[in-house]
Amino acid sequence: MACSSSLTDEEWEIIKVLLPKKKLTRPLKWSRRENLEWCFLSTQKWL
Repeated sequence: MACSSSLTDEEWEIIKVLLPKKKLTRPLKWSRRENLEWCFLSTQKWL
């Protein structure tokens, strides 16, 4: 289900390159994209 804060594939391709590469020590529960979309959604409520 897409929200107004959901990233398009084109936006994600741009942002993905800017994120630091980190060695994973354990599997992620949510993808980096899902985490970023959640941050956008949570900050949108305050604007």
